[in-house]
Amino acid sequence: MKNLLHKSIIISLLVLSPVISFAMTETTTGGQLSAEISPTDPGPFTDTSVNLVSYDVDLSHSNIIWTINGQKQKEGIGANNLQLTTGPVGKKILINIEVLSQDGKDITKEISMIPEDVDLLWQSNGYVPPFYEGKSEVVAGGDVKLLALPNFVSEDGSKIDASKLIYNWRTNGEIVSSGYGQSFITTSVDESLPQDTFAVDVSSTDDIMRASKIINLRPHLPVVLLYETNPLSGTIFQKSLLNSIQMNAAEMTVIAEPYFFNTKDLGYLWSVNNEPPSADLNSKQLTVRQPSGSGESLLNILINSASQSAQMNLIIKFGRTANF
Repeated sequence: MKNLLHKSIIISLLVLSPVISFAMTETTTGGQLSAEISPTDPGPFTDTSVNLVSYDVDLSHSNIIWTINGQKQKEGIGANNLQLTTGPVGKKILINIEVLSQDGKDITKEISMIPEDVDLLWQSNGYVPPFYEGKSEVVAGGDVKLLALPNFVSEDGSKIDASKLIYNWRTNGEIVSSGYGQSFITTSVDESLPQDTFAVDVSSTDDIMRASKIINLRPHLPVVLLYETNPLSGTIFQKSLLNSIQMNAAEMTVIAEPYFFNTKDLGYLWSVNNEPPSADLNSKQLTVRQPSGSGESLLNILINSASQSAQMNLIIKFGRTANF
C-alpha cells in the first residue's frame, strides 16, 4: 500500500544538519596561546582544523611542535595550523603543542577532545488510515514529537545516562523548552512556513560535554485517494483509483481515504458532474449504479477540516448512463 501511495503523491523532505558534538578541555602554561578549532565542536569522524593565535609571541618566527596522543605530527617555524580527523564517539584525542619563540619563551598547550553524538527522532500526529505502513508525514498545524538520543561517553569510557543531561529545545530559532533530563518534547508545526527547523542542544551538567542536532521538516499537503470496496473482498487497497476507470459491473462502491490531515474530525463532500448525489454527502463511501446508456461522469470528493482541505477527481466511463 505504501508503495502505491508514493506513486500518487510527493513525499515530504527531511533534511538533517551535521552533528555538532564535542567534549573539550585545554590548559596553557608559559604565556598566552589560543586555539581556534573549526568546526567549533567537531563530532565523530570529522575533519578538524586547529589554528594557533598568540598576542604574546610572534608565531610566524617561532618553532612549533605538534603531538597527538604521544606521536609527533608536525614541527616547524610558523607551523601554527594542524589538520586532523576525530575518531569514534568517546575516543579521546590529546593534542600537545609547544611553542619556542625567538626571544626564548616556551609556551605549552594541551587540548583534550572527546567526540560525542546525539540523534534526533521525530513522529508526527498527522492522520493516516489504520492500514498505512510507516509513520505519517509532518502536517501543517499538527504536532510533532521530538526525541533526542544522546551518545555521550566519558574519558574513562563509561556511557553517560541520558536522564542526567541538560536539554535545550529550539523551534525556528526560539527556545521552546529546556530542562534536566528532558530528552523529548511535543511541539507544533507552523502553518505559515514552508519548513520548520527543530534543534536540540545537549550538555553535561558541567558543560564540558556538548552535542547538538538540527532537522528541517517540510509539512506535507493533505491528500485524498479513492479505492473500490465491496462486501466480499472489502476495500481493495492494493490499487487506488486514479484519473479514469471503466465501470463494467452493475454497481460499484468507492471509498475515500484521507492522508496527512492534522485532525481526525473531517467532513466529506461528494459531487457528480458538479451536482450533489442523492446519497449522504458526508460519507466516506459513494455507490455508483449503472442503468442503460453510455458515457462518462466526473466524480469529485472534497475532504476538509477546520484548516485543511484536499480533493480528487475521478472520471468513470460506462457502457450505460450511471446513476448515483
